[in-house]
Amino acid sequence: LNQNSELKWFNYTILTELVDSIDRNLSDHEMIMPISLFNNGVFVRSWKFGDRISIGHNKTKKISDIYIDNKSSLLNKYMTPIILDSNDDILWVVGYRKNNAQTKGNSQHIRVSFVKEYLYE
Repeated sequence: LNQNSELKWFNYTILTELVDSIDRNLSDHEMIMPISLFNNGVFVRSWKFGDRISIGHNKTKKISDIYIDNKSSLLNKYMTPIILDSNDDILWVVGYRKNNAQTKGNSQHIRVSFVKEYLYE
C-alpha cells in the first residue's frame, strides 16, 4: 500500500490518507496506523492456512477461528483482505479483527479505509 492512494481488491476499494489525529470511532472497515509502520511496508493479501493475529498479552487467535465464529463462507475467507506489516505480523482482518497495539504514539498516522462494493443489491 502507498500513502494517499486507491487500490482495488476483489470487491473492495482500499483508500489511504494521511491524518494528524487518531479517531477512536472507526468502523470495522477503517484502521489508523503510525506513518512509521506504514513507511516500513504494509501489505495486503488473502488468508493462508495457519494465520494468527495478536489479541493482546502475548495471546494469538487463528484467523480461521475468527471466520468460524462469524459463520463466514469459504469464498469470503479467501476474498477478505488481510493487512500485514513488514514482519508478516497481521495487523487487521478487514471487517473482523484489528491488532490495535499499532495505533500508539504521537506521530502522524495513515487512515486505511476499505469500501465494499456490492455486486448484487
